[in-house]
Amino acid sequence: MRSLGVPELDAYTGPGFDAIFSYSSLEHDDLGRYTDPLNPNGDIERMQKLAGLIAPHGKLYLGLPTGRDGAVI
Repeated sequence: MRSLGVPELDAYTGPGFDAIFSYSSLEHDDLGRYTDPLNPNGDIERMQKLAGLIAPHGKLYLGLPTGRDGAVI
């Protein structure tokens, strides 16, 4: 098992992974909160990157928060 952060994922060129686990992180990508640049499509681009890192017949286990959003617009 390996743990890779965003810089390592972006630079990774090795073979595909049999399984990728992402738990409650995708919804934070590219929002400018953690010194990352603001990108409105960051979550979609990250999913595309993760999809490209999965080996044939590999699995992506994705955990996202569910429930009512506390945001008031």
